[in-house]
Amino acid sequence: MTNHTDRDNARKLLEELANIPLEQPPSTASAAPVLPPLSQPFSSADDAALWVHQHEREGDREYGALVLLCPDGKYVATTPIEGEATSFDLERLLAYNRETRTISHPQGYRCVGRYHSHPEYAEQTARAHPRYSAEQVKLHLALPSTGDLDIAFKHVDVFKNNYISSDDGSLVGYSIKPQYASGYAGFGLGSTPESKIRRIVTIGQLRVLDSGTVWGGFTGLITADWVLPGSAGQ
Repeated sequence: MTNHTDRDNARKLLEELANIPLEQPPSTASAAPVLPPLSQPFSSADDAALWVHQHEREGDREYGALVLLCPDGKYVATTPIEGEATSFDLERLLAYNRETRTISHPQGYRCVGRYHSHPEYAEQTARAHPRYSAEQVKLHLALPSTGDLDIAFKHVDVFKNNYISSDDGSLVGYSIKPQYASGYAGFGLGSTPESKIRRIVTIGQLRVLDSGTVWGGFTGLITADWVLPGSAGQ
């Protein structure tokens, strides 16, 4: 039989339990970041990327930015912000749900492009690829890495355009055709920058927006028969 004291104790215990905050499961989605200052409107995504490219950058780290489509059809870019020595975390600019692996567009905009810079890494690249010429080292650093391509593959629905600046003044834009995005990003890249270029233009598009000291003064769409100026091809 339960006495009054037992009932009182039970009631107090229930009240105490009711006041204990429930532990919430960890969120799998990052909060929407506050965007850096935006550029003026541009008529194309490439023009917005060129605006980002023209900002001064330290050569010992990567920088990142977004290209956004406005409701009026114009494009703006976020001011580039510093990343790490050899990486840039896109979650500093975009909310990402790790469980569903989906990206949320910034409020009021649609993300159509991502930009990041490659740091000055020529000496390390030359050591890693001793057979590369000096021009091939420059070309290597002007192109997307396998990791860069992997992001372009996984989020082809968001990143219609991808941009890379190199420390040698190059700016390239590239995109992947959706029908190829389910494959392995590293497949068919070969062992030279030239073979990587041929693979990219087979499964997507590669264009030079600023030649810098890399592309022999060339700007425009790269085709599969492109060769490094002064070389016989690879």
